[in-house]
Amino acid sequence: MERYKQIFNESIPKAPAYWISPSGKVSALFGNEKHIEKIIDDPKSYGLDIEEIKAIYNTEGENLGDEGKAREKIILALIKKGWIRIRYYSRDDHYSVNIFKLTKKVKDYIHKWSAAMVENNQKYSQVVLDFPSSKISYSMYDLASDILFTEQRNIKQISLKVVQKFDEFEVKRIFLK
Repeated sequence: MERYKQIFNESIPKAPAYWISPSGKVSALFGNEKHIEKIIDDPKSYGLDIEEIKAIYNTEGENLGDEGKAREKIILALIKKGWIRIRYYSRDDHYSVNIFKLTKKVKDYIHKWSAAMVENNQKYSQVVLDFPSSKISYSMYDLASDILFTEQRNIKQISLKVVQKFDEFEVKRIFLK
């Protein structure tokens, strides 16, 4: 954990978006800067090649930098490799934090980032941890207060199925419990 702490000793600026690398380096995005633009501008920093990125856009029939399917594929691939994507949505005062899984290292990074945001007067903002198949919401203050280390949640996705009619067996099973 010591090597991760080194990265966060610098103050993290308040910004509308961030990338956190698998090694804990934080890159703030300012103004209308987009995550995909950062990747395209410096693909090697993300472990990618510009030709690889162009090929994905071509396969999807999109222009380089469009915010469509190609962007989604590229960002999801990075998240699967341990990158953390963060975006602030001002209309409802919440941050979306895209992560693949909640490892100890990811918890450390989110804790350090959220503590910096609390120092930047974002204490009451909501933070949605957005996994590929589920979401969990916390306040920024809760994340900065180590809730990810003290609370054990089952983050399996719970789904509902819309049906026209309940199966008789299902109804009997519910009432016979």
